[in-house]
Amino acid sequence: MTSAVLDSRASSLLSATAVRERSRNIADAVIAGQSRHFGVDRARLDEAASLVARVTRERYPDLAIPYHSRWRHFEAGGVDRRALLPDDPHAHVDLTVVSVLLDAGAGPGWSYFEEATGKRFTRSEGLGVASFRAFADGAFSAGADPFRVDAERLADIDEATLGALFEVRDDNPLVGLGGRAALLRRLGEALDGGRPSGLYDRLTAQSRSVSVTAILRELLDMLGPIWLTGSTLDGIALGDAWQHPHASGDGPTRGWVPFHKLSQWMTYSMLEPFEWAGATLTDRDALTGLPEYRNGGLLLDTGVIVWRDPADALRALSAERTRVSLVITVDLFGKCVAYNAVQVVCDAYGVPILEDSAEALGAEYSGRPAGSFGVAAVLFLGIAYYSVTLWQVWSTGHGDQARPVDAIVVMGAANYNGKPSPLLQARLDHALELYEDGLAPLIVLTGGKLPGDKYTEAETGRRYLSARGVPDDAMLEEDSGHSTWESLEGVATLMDSHDVSRVLIVTDPFHSLRSRLIAPELGLTAYTSPTETSPWGSGTQFKKSVKEAAGIAVGRIIGFKRLWKVTG
Repeated sequence: MTSAVLDSRASSLLSATAVRERSRNIADAVIAGQSRHFGVDRARLDEAASLVARVTRERYPDLAIPYHSRWRHFEAGGVDRRALLPDDPHAHVDLTVVSVLLDAGAGPGWSYFEEATGKRFTRSEGLGVASFRAFADGAFSAGADPFRVDAERLADIDEATLGALFEVRDDNPLVGLGGRAALLRRLGEALDGGRPSGLYDRLTAQSRSVSVTAILRELLDMLGPIWLTGSTLDGIALGDAWQHPHASGDGPTRGWVPFHKLSQWMTYSMLEPFEWAGATLTDRDALTGLPEYRNGGLLLDTGVIVWRDPADALRALSAERTRVSLVITVDLFGKCVAYNAVQVVCDAYGVPILEDSAEALGAEYSGRPAGSFGVAAVLFLGIAYYSVTLWQVWSTGHGDQARPVDAIVVMGAANYNGKPSPLLQARLDHALELYEDGLAPLIVLTGGKLPGDKYTEAETGRRYLSARGVPDDAMLEEDSGHSTWESLEGVATLMDSHDVSRVLIVTDPFHSLRSRLIAPELGLTAYTSPTETSPWGSGTQFKKSVKEAAGIAVGRIIGFKRLWKVTG
């Protein structure tokens, strides 16, 4: 089979059509009862659609529904910030790209104070306003014109620079700051000296009629190299695409299901800039609903999607298992809403109305008086939250995510004058197996030393592996950390200097989940491969798991950096 044919087949996954078709294959399997986790109750569609229709008409009596777009966040607080920009589609497109890329969970402890309005914003609104102000101030421009994004400027964005723009401080932490800065730098490299708005020029060069699917494909081609999902096929970066046994398909693409969630949301966010510039957009309905948890919550709450096993509601199923059920169900749902109540809206706007209605219904559900549940409900939720976390500690420690990565990271443990303790030796032996299996070209040893120690834990690990044939140039040491956070923070710095970020963490089973959750806050894409030969007995493992679950439960709420500062 020729390379061109392989490229063509892999490229076929870079489309909304592939999202819908592969999701349809999986949905058919779910409806046929082949899923162990979910079912679809089509009889509940009418009732759920009526709820959405009611909320839609209440919020938009004239049915003038705006797009589900980043530009809604730029209107936070009722402020028309677009008026501050030049009437230039290049500025609008440049802003849209960088702002959407910077939009990921901010964490509960972060907010942005907008000096010009005297208002404070959190979550996606805060990220949107902060990125807007940074753009308007020329933070992403390499020239005299502030209202542009230049590749050479993005290449210089580091964590400190982005932190200052987003008002990040010790008492105002932003989750994943380093990862956001690294993403912008990778975008700068992918642009190869150009601007994001180059896509506008390419798409409008021959005609003012632009297919929405062409916008999506331009974005997928432009953004493909910046994702670190590891999803590639025949050398083509697939981005937000994953494998599923019911995805079906032909040839090398069989079993792959793409979502392209962020790229599709970016496409929705591009519609207004193109329309403001006088372009006529076609094929808007070709895009899919986004596999977001707000849609999942709505469809679960209304009984359209049902759990096969109610206990799964308290388990951490993989994101893909959940997301894959949403795309096609949202399609069915949108058609049902159109048929029952708001034909004009769906004909004109397609699935995006559901995104807004789902958010509104979520607010409506969450706005019910807390007193109706009482203290017992709060206690139940607390116990359930801890129980789920404890189960996740156990399940992560008994699952192996070993796969090809940039580096294997060995978490440190005690050493005795240069000799690994049984705990450290078990981790080193497992890392050696993974290295010899060819899963990474590099091993990173971590761990400092206690007063009186002659060797650091990292140095002891290097000596141990060197004696077993691992070349010196295949090992790095992070020898200053005295905690999981400090060690992984040092690893992140080392990885950044080598321009890589995908790591496989080797540690004890009970310690695996915390390590994996801390890593994304530091810009690392992490997987875990727990050692199976830990000297800890089952009783000790359980006691340590109980303690770990408590720390993780708190860390997820306040952020692991803040937890480290409080507990050390």
